[in-house]
Amino acid sequence: MSRFNPQVQEGTDQSKETHVHNHHQMSEQPGQATDPVCGMEVDPKKAAAAGLTAEHEGKTYYFCGRGCKLEFSDDPARYLDPSYHPSM
Repeated sequence: MSRFNPQVQEGTDQSKETHVHNHHQMSEQPGQATDPVCGMEVDPKKAAAAGLTAEHEGKTYYFCGRGCKLEFSDDPARYLDPSYHPSM
């Protein structure tokens, strides 16, 4: 079950989602990171600015959205296990 909850910026016509991934590219590009939960490509600077990072055993992980960050925080070992295959 995903806990992603888009945040709507009040007073505007557009919703602002704390979701910073690219749905069309799954391979990590230079200067990009891969969300360990869903496998999406993430811009580390945008993720950090949005508070979508987590530290685990001395390494920083970057997430596309709040739901993936929360899922990772609940069970980092699951998502870092080499047999885990990220999916959207």
